[in-house]
Amino acid sequence: SRDTRITNTNVYYNGRQGLSNGTTGIIWDKGQIHNNGGRSPGYGIDLEDNRRNAKNIKLLNLELWDNDSGDIALIGTENVLIQGCNFKPSTRPNWGSSGAINASYTRDLLVSNCHFSDKSVNLNRAGMITSCYFDEGTINMSGAGVIASNIQMIQGKINVDGINTDEFNKQGLNSRVENITIRMYKEFDWILSDRNILGQWKNINIYLNDSSTVSNLVTGTTLNASLGFGQTLWSQLDYTAGQPYGGGYIDGLNLE
Repeated sequence: SRDTRITNTNVYYNGRQGLSNGTTGIIWDKGQIHNNGGRSPGYGIDLEDNRRNAKNIKLLNLELWDNDSGDIALIGTENVLIQGCNFKPSTRPNWGSSGAINASYTRDLLVSNCHFSDKSVNLNRAGMITSCYFDEGTINMSGAGVIASNIQMIQGKINVDGINTDEFNKQGLNSRVENITIRMYKEFDWILSDRNILGQWKNINIYLNDSSTVSNLVTGTTLNASLGFGQTLWSQLDYTAGQPYGGGYIDGLNLE
């Protein structure tokens, strides 16, 4: 089947997962997806198609939480829109449900106007996340042409894996991170990571207060760019497997 539409539908307490292998053209608008899993794969929504026939998918205005392996998995899909969704924090610590979106094996994904609470998002080739809010959580970016734009984060992290060949670099397919605001209010180990230093970073604003540092590090109301032992603002590796990479840039980094 194809071009299926699901509206105002709740899916919960299913033993394997909420939705498996949705079809091309599926649209799911409004609903709650929670407490699905217990057996592998164990996602709230799992869209897989190794033949890459599952395309033009829209997941809109959904609430997702407490799904065993994560809320949404996208494998072999193309042209997917996830918009207006609320990824709530896990209330079942014995489940591995801290992942909101696992799109490590999809292409052309757009995540827009979503709210994430203590959840991670994994984006792959030509994936984009924009106009989203994170109350804790991590954005992981890998592959060519991945973009994070207009993101507000509280106690958040961004990890750019970069591109592993000079050919990709010359094609201008580097990941972009732009118009980001991150506010830290408690201790942390790192905030930004660019593994192969290929990211293009623009208008990054990071605000640290006293409670985000180790005790007795500074006095006053702001951290003023002082970091404590074991804390890293920008974590990066200049060399991977003995081969150097480069070609990125930073334009507008503000740290207060």
